[in-house]
Amino acid sequence: MLQNAVAWHVTSSSSQSHGEIVWAAHGLREAGQSRFPHVDVSLARRPFTATVRSACVGRTLPFSMLAVAAVMSRHSRRRLSQSLRPHQVAVMRAASDQDSSGPSAVENLDAISMALEFAVQTKQIEEAERLRKRLSEAEAENPVAAILWRQQKQVRTALEDALYKPELEAEARVQAINSLMQLAMPPAPVPEAEDALHLVLKDAVGDDSESVRSVAESALWSCWLKSGDEDLDKILEKGVALMESGKSQEAVDCFTGLISEEPRFAEAWNKRATALYGLKEYDRSIEDCEKVLELKPRHFGCLSGVAMCHIGRNDEEAAFQWFKKALDVHPSMPGAQKFVLNKIAQERLNPMLVETVTAMGKGSNPVVETQNGIACTWDVHRVKQEDDAEVQARIYFFRIDVRNESTEAASLQSLARFYVLRFQNGEVFPFMRLTEGAAGFKLKRGETYRYCWALIVSKELHGMAGGVLMEEKGADSADETGEQSEDERYPRCAMDPLLLPHLSDQVSMAQVQDLGQGYYYTGQLDLRGKGTSA
Repeated sequence: MLQNAVAWHVTSSSSQSHGEIVWAAHGLREAGQSRFPHVDVSLARRPFTATVRSACVGRTLPFSMLAVAAVMSRHSRRRLSQSLRPHQVAVMRAASDQDSSGPSAVENLDAISMALEFAVQTKQIEEAERLRKRLSEAEAENPVAAILWRQQKQVRTALEDALYKPELEAEARVQAINSLMQLAMPPAPVPEAEDALHLVLKDAVGDDSESVRSVAESALWSCWLKSGDEDLDKILEKGVALMESGKSQEAVDCFTGLISEEPRFAEAWNKRATALYGLKEYDRSIEDCEKVLELKPRHFGCLSGVAMCHIGRNDEEAAFQWFKKALDVHPSMPGAQKFVLNKIAQERLNPMLVETVTAMGKGSNPVVETQNGIACTWDVHRVKQEDDAEVQARIYFFRIDVRNESTEAASLQSLARFYVLRFQNGEVFPFMRLTEGAAGFKLKRGETYRYCWALIVSKELHGMAGGVLMEEKGADSADETGEQSEDERYPRCAMDPLLLPHLSDQVSMAQVQDLGQGYYYTGQLDLRGKGTSA
């Protein structure tokens, strides 16, 4: 089955040097930059064994490390074909000639296919023809294994297109996901296909990654809603219709009958859990969710449902943990994402916000705090009003630069930011915003994100402070237990310096446009009449 880190174990022949094994591993790493981005190679000196981890189907391949490197790395094939020794070619040939019957028949078909690909790439015409014939014979000898092998090959091809080729047109990636959905669909699902859809949901990259994840999510739901039996599917549809019309108890009864008919149909349990949640029977709903997760451990809808039940029981900490589990499976799940971000922001950013409000309320300057190499600078300009503008409207234009100055090989993801305003009369007004959707940004080491916005208030602004909260991604900063501290994982930074907007330069609207060049405009905030005398 496809997993985030399954293994290919390859052992070299005794006559190969450790240097050759290392060189072959380098070929695999080259492949990881193009065809298989998630490749990791670990080597043991004695015996010469390499474990190759990739987001592919796990196999124990009975041929040499150099052969695997050649097949996986297009860049190194020419070099390899020139340096292969006769015994190394013999190892490949012996692997492809193994018996194609028995429990390892699928693995042997894989071995023949990969040896064939190598022969084609290295232009060994006679060997390629022999292997084509051998592959045909092996499929005829074991047709069941041949079907499984071809299905798994389809999964790998579709996964590569959907996940590892972000340069493809969105339509092609969607088509690949739909192919995976058909392979994962009951009544005869290919288990690796559902695993592949989960990989796409979690790891999709590229400019269209959100739409790709959305298609993968829909594909998974389409699979989960089918039992493989049309009569049972109709019962499920009836129960859903009852639930949507507000008849939750009747829906529970309908789903109970369906569970009696087919207790291994995970979605029957999940839909009954949803109906029980509607009846506020949270404990029973959680019990049904446990059954769902026994059958489908990565059912993100169910994981989120357990969190919702805990909210109903007024247990926000438990809800937080379950929403995090849902996000581990489906990182862009909107409801779970917002709940988790809000709680993290309250815990990490709120103490800094309170300290800032207290200091500014006393007329003193807050302490500028910086963690983990974040730098945040900003400035402000007063905007001249047109002759017919409202007298009570004061407009301020802010520009903010956030820079990742971390020394670690880490990226930073924005989570939230806050601002504290101090008016002429001494009133202090704080507010916090989550940076989700278009307001979010991610910084690699050394990168800077620039954004600007306008504030409209009715009173003169005499002081303004702010801060940002980030999440560190991919840093090697864990302690001996493998855990990151909260400060390391969620660094925060005050905006520097404390601004005095009433003393800032005054500019025209035309000048504002020039000042905003190179900055992402996030909009304007009008605080007049928003529960404050601002």
